[in-house]
Amino acid sequence: MGGRRVSEEVQLRVVREVLAGVKVGVLARMYNVHPETIRVWVREHRDTIPREEIPTSDEHLQELKRLQEIEEKYAMAMKLLGEKNSRMKSYVNW
Repeated sequence: MGGRRVSEEVQLRVVREVLAGVKVGVLARMYNVHPETIRVWVREHRDTIPREEIPTSDEHLQELKRLQEIEEKYAMAMKLLGEKNSRMKSYVNW
């Protein structure tokens, strides 16, 4: 992250993916940039990208959405596991 310049071509690709519905957090991890940086790119470029350039059924986009779903399921599983562990600790400490 720290101060490297990302080409405008990559910025536009990321903005298209955000406009197509991929979450900023997923893209930030994928492209190794801060989520706020992506939000700035979206504000700067969203009005310059024609609708027909926003991906809809691209294989890459589908893979990103699949990754997003997996990350959401993982987060939910970790939350449930954390709740289970916390309940287990309360039983041990009584």
